[in-house]
Amino acid sequence: EEANEYEPPIADGFKPSSKLRVLEEKCNMVFESYRNLYYEGGVSSAYLWDQDEEASFAGCFLIKKEVIEPQRRVHQGCWDSIHVIEVTPKAGSKLGRGTFTYRLTTTVILTMVTEKGNAGAVNLSGNLTRQGKDKTASVKSENDHVINIGQMIEEMEIDLRNQLDTLYIQKTREVINSIRRPSSSNNMPSQAFVADLSGHIQNFKRGD
Repeated sequence: EEANEYEPPIADGFKPSSKLRVLEEKCNMVFESYRNLYYEGGVSSAYLWDQDEEASFAGCFLIKKEVIEPQRRVHQGCWDSIHVIEVTPKAGSKLGRGTFTYRLTTTVILTMVTEKGNAGAVNLSGNLTRQGKDKTASVKSENDHVINIGQMIEEMEIDLRNQLDTLYIQKTREVINSIRRPSSSNNMPSQAFVADLSGHIQNFKRGD
């Protein structure tokens, strides 16, 4: 059972209103199921807080998954995703009924360290931040907030995972392959590789 208390205690730490606290508990329950389905482990937390405008609120949804896979030579790895959501009501809306606009900003921090294998010691770390398109939707109960926020986070994470794979990991592999070639069985570079490298050096010297 969640105690809604800070550990260690903080005298002036913010806490959600009673109605928003109920919504926060539902978000944590659903987000935990989401994390188990997609990440098969790790830890997750969801925090909500009231904004100045009536029925408006914001939240932070966090996932952390550490990975150590000796079979893939991953000595240390970690995925951190930070989702910040702003929820703004249209005129006349209440927390559980009305029309709301959702704005999601997500940061993913990826760390992967390998120590063995042909690549040797490699530390691949970086972060990616994206802001999604604002979404306006009507709600008939507080549960609709959980559904709307959950769908936005799921779509954003799928998009970011694809971007990290195609734009960062694949590009890094392409760059490494262009400067490091596997050696032949006698630990000597291939003649074709030496000729190719020599040609580039000569062009560089000529200023081509």
